[in-house]
Amino acid sequence: MGTLLLIVAASAFLLLTAVLPVPINLLASLLCFGFLIGGTAVMAIKAIRGEPVEIQDAFKPFVDRPGDYLIVGLAMQSGVVVCVVGIIATCFIFFFAPVLVAQGADYRGALRNAKDISLAHLGEVLALLLIVALINIAGALVFGIGLFVTLPVTYIAVVEAYEQLRKQSSDIVAKPE
Repeated sequence: MGTLLLIVAASAFLLLTAVLPVPINLLASLLCFGFLIGGTAVMAIKAIRGEPVEIQDAFKPFVDRPGDYLIVGLAMQSGVVVCVVGIIATCFIFFFAPVLVAQGADYRGALRNAKDISLAHLGEVLALLLIVALINIAGALVFGIGLFVTLPVTYIAVVEAYEQLRKQSSDIVAKPE
């Protein structure tokens, strides 16, 4: 249900900004990303921990350290400047940053630790990124409705993968408080 609300809120926001000039519309969509991925991370972390996931968890990034989520989202999407290759590179480098912010790290620590763990486990993270992308593309192909299933499932997989890679790399990455 939280995923549905996030997608509806993002769609409404993007529809409202669609009338704006292209550069402003692009900036608006970039700003929106950090909050959406952050809400997904918060819900996935609670699910992994066996805690009940509530609808308000989807919107926690809007009230709980929104600056950190905004900056992490912008960093992940900063590759838009150099087109598709840049987006893939920045999403890869900062793949785990929303998880780290949701676990309590500030944006600096989240970006640094996400980069360190992604580069330390290059093959595993690239494979995970590809699998997550393919699963979510498949969900989108089912008239977009499949995303309501694939997004939460894949983000739970991302959180679990982060925890496993963090344990393997305890000398590289410190767990946020």
